[in-house]
Amino acid sequence: MKKLITAALLLLIMLTLLVTLLLVFPELIGTVSGLRDLETGDRQTNESAGLALLESWSNSIAGNKEPETSNSAVTDLAFLITDGIDNDYDKMVAVYDWVTQNIAYDLEKLENITAFDSGAEYVLGTGRGICHDYAELTRALLTAVGIEVTYESGEVIASMGEIEIHAWNNVLIGESWYALDTTWGAGFILEDRSTFIQKPRRIYLTTLEELRLLHNNPDYKKKREQEYFYEASVSEPVKYLSEDELAIYQFFNDYREKKGLSHLSEEIRIAGLVRDYIARSAGDICAGEEFSLGGLSDELTRQAGEMNIKSAATYALIQWLYYPEVIRNNLSKIALEQTAYLENEQWESVAIGAVRKGELILIVTIFLDYH
Repeated sequence: MKKLITAALLLLIMLTLLVTLLLVFPELIGTVSGLRDLETGDRQTNESAGLALLESWSNSIAGNKEPETSNSAVTDLAFLITDGIDNDYDKMVAVYDWVTQNIAYDLEKLENITAFDSGAEYVLGTGRGICHDYAELTRALLTAVGIEVTYESGEVIASMGEIEIHAWNNVLIGESWYALDTTWGAGFILEDRSTFIQKPRRIYLTTLEELRLLHNNPDYKKKREQEYFYEASVSEPVKYLSEDELAIYQFFNDYREKKGLSHLSEEIRIAGLVRDYIARSAGDICAGEEFSLGGLSDELTRQAGEMNIKSAATYALIQWLYYPEVIRNNLSKIALEQTAYLENEQWESVAIGAVRKGELILIVTIFLDYH
């Protein structure tokens, strides 16, 4: 009998303790439900629920305090990044640049957030993370060098009509607040969501109001991204892409061969003319001027008699460079846009010019037939 009474008392004490814990720490209930939702959610729900879970974990364990900076790897890196820099603003810029240049977005983690660890130490060890990890690493690095920084999260519009839960940082330098989005500043995710392209940009190191516009106005974001590409390219030298020209030429003839058409010969007599024209045009485009093939057509008309040219058809592709293999990965697209020429037996030869100036790729093809 005494044993039964003792067991009952122990059970009562345990139940009382459990109820007390739930009353004092109600967020524990939310954490459990968050895990369940995360397991069954879709892509957007995964990101949203995962971020909420991670924030809940951080707040409940750390009491929303500043992040721990005792980790030697994080602290050592922070001092290495800012070595020789004597003002906080430039230290902030150095940290932003390092994170956006060295941390890749983790598309695999985005698909299954609970299968991975998180936070500053984690992302520093893996070199990859999602927005929460970018923001935590940025916060930890800045805190390690004595700069006041916050972790922010909320809804943003990544593209027209697509709302996501996102994380970024606000930083206090002197009496001024700055906003840092090291996730968006690190690069792009291609439309099919299969590839992250590292393309660091300082557009997302800005004022609080400017970042608010970038986060919530897709048209404004697109405009600022375009301005960045222009500004980053205008002072860069022109590079002739002879290997890409050859790849296009070979692809064109492979395409025609599959269609049962004769190969196009390479018209080398005007190759220099085409390259020089598009090199000048690339500079004009980066300076904000309209591109036109009119000048090139006029020059071809002047040379038509000497070269026995009967007719010519021109095509141009202007592509801002999001990743290095932009031409090789778009050969099918380039050919598809020129099927009217490629599938016409009338054309006997082709001249191809391709140049790069900073972030700009410019390709021009000229199909010709002769008297």
